[in-house]
Amino acid sequence: VGSEASIYVPSKYAFGSTGTTNVPPNSTVVYEVVLNSITRTSQEQSQFVADTTAIRRYLVDNNINDLILHPSGVWYKITQQGNGERPKVYDGINFIYKGSLLPANTIFDEGSLNNTSAFGLIDGLKVGIPLMNKDARAVFYIPSGLAYGPTGSGSRIPPNANLVFDINLTSINQ
Repeated sequence: VGSEASIYVPSKYAFGSTGTTNVPPNSTVVYEVVLNSITRTSQEQSQFVADTTAIRRYLVDNNINDLILHPSGVWYKITQQGNGERPKVYDGINFIYKGSLLPANTIFDEGSLNNTSAFGLIDGLKVGIPLMNKDARAVFYIPSGLAYGPTGSGSRIPPNANLVFDINLTSINQ
């Protein structure tokens, strides 16, 4: 709260080659932003507290140490340092992943994504993947509000599920 930023949005992610009535085609759009407040409902705040308490308990009970708590609420550990640059917000990224439910460690999905954008990922991975270099490996413990929230996803991820993702960032397409 209180932060100010200039956000530059390339035309590809703004209005593209068509533009709008007030924005010419292929224009970079600039937003000047002041963050006045962050609002969570009381239910969202209660769920966040329950999630972070459950994740912390899991880490302690399983003697999982040396993790970093990101201000967002995502716990993470870079398990293998990569090299080179970190992905920028508009880069395409390639990575191998395994997603599990906490606390049971039930794998709900694993595979790879190629030339995807961080914009299409859950919020917890939008936070985590930019912390990695190419060829890095990391594990992320993600509260439900930064994952699939109160709706869950399909039959494999129930509502308000805390998740663990093992990620291997294989390449960055700039």
